[in-house]
Amino acid sequence: MVRGPVLIVDEEPIVRESIAHWLKNAGYQVVTAESSEQAREMVESQDFSLMIVDLRLPGRAGLRVLKEVKALKPQTKSVAIAAYPSTALAAE
Repeated sequence: MVRGPVLIVDEEPIVRESIAHWLKNAGYQVVTAESSEQAREMVESQDFSLMIVDLRLPGRAGLRVLKEVKALKPQTKSVAIAAYPSTALAAE
């Protein structure tokens, strides 16, 4: 069970806000970020129980963000999402 806030990281507003809406309706506290840089700043200043991250973020790739967060705050659980998954992305 997720006990703390959830961070959603996706550059697409419709995706980010849709997921946020669903989770808020389910009773979760939700924070959103539209870039990997913004997400990194948020993680440095706040604890999240769960991060939902788009793997194809502009700038710093979502997978790299997940690795950085895991190094900073290993207790944070994560879910990776991708609009256009591929075998190579899954292997990575």
